[in-house]
Amino acid sequence: MRGVSRVTKYDAWKSNEAQRHSQMTNQQHTDTASESSSPSPPERLLTRREAVEYVRTKLGRPLTYSTMMKLCALGEGPPAAEYWGQRVLYRERDLDVWAVARGSQKAPPRKTRGTSRGQTS
Repeated sequence: MRGVSRVTKYDAWKSNEAQRHSQMTNQQHTDTASESSSPSPPERLLTRREAVEYVRTKLGRPLTYSTMMKLCALGEGPPAAEYWGQRVLYRERDLDVWAVARGSQKAPPRKTRGTSRGQTS
């Protein structure tokens, strides 16, 4: 029995992984050839931080991460496209629509502390 090698579960798993990897690599090569004729690339999904950066830089709207967190907690944030674990992911087109709709809303009146400047007691 010394001359016979035993195949462990790890060895079997390793060989299966190698086979799956080679099959996936071969499939990717065939997929890229067929994808070259596809009309549009898959849409990129953004995390919340990336969404804030997108709204700020690409759309030119003032927005901070903390404001986005607050709006989402209040249910006023952009619609979520998907979830990745506990992370919310957003589509760029949804952010565009949300930012335009949000920009057209009337700003609430600002609150002031104490007495206003023009008033005397």
